[in-house]
Amino acid sequence: MIGYTTEKQAKINGFTHHGSYYGIPIWINAESEMPEVMAKFLPFELFFFIFSQIELLLIRLTNMDGFMFKIGKPIKDGE
Repeated sequence: MIGYTTEKQAKINGFTHHGSYYGIPIWINAESEMPEVMAKFLPFELFFFIFSQIELLLIRLTNMDGFMFKIGKPIKDGE
């Protein structure tokens, strides 16, 4: 599929887990202090950007703790 990042590509780029951000499927490096995040499918990057900007505004207005990621299963090593 054009624009989709596979498990193998995600693992090479340093991502460790499947995840979700308000329903957007993401790759996440859950093992670092400051997690890296990327949408699995390129067109979802626009939604990811919009939702993250809204959340940044809400964090500033309400003193929330941070971004709301759901961390899923780890990426398999042999794939």
